[in-house]
Amino acid sequence: MTNLRIALAGLRRRRLGPTLVAVVLAVAFVAGTLIYRDTAEAALYDEYARGARNVGVALTARGGARIAPSTVDALRAEPGVAAADGRMADGGPRRQGRVAADHGTGLVRPES
Repeated sequence: MTNLRIALAGLRRRRLGPTLVAVVLAVAFVAGTLIYRDTAEAALYDEYARGARNVGVALTARGGARIAPSTVDALRAEPGVAAADGRMADGGPRRQGRVAADHGTGLVRPES
């Protein structure tokens, strides 16, 4: 017990208390930042993986072309295919729930 008292008295005399508090806070801040980064990264990867859950094969049309619904129907009829689903993925802006893009010539809305 006396050793603890001597150590605390030495810290007070040398004014190392504020330095100790600063070091503890800095370490806590760095640890918290790293934990937050890892958590956010894991959540992002989980979000990407959720879109591909239970997908065996994905077909993608090139150059903005569309895959015909008859192609999806033909895939459903193939042996060994449990289910086939058509999805439309686009990164364009939306207006009133429809894809809209401005290519300098005005508003272009694809046919539905």
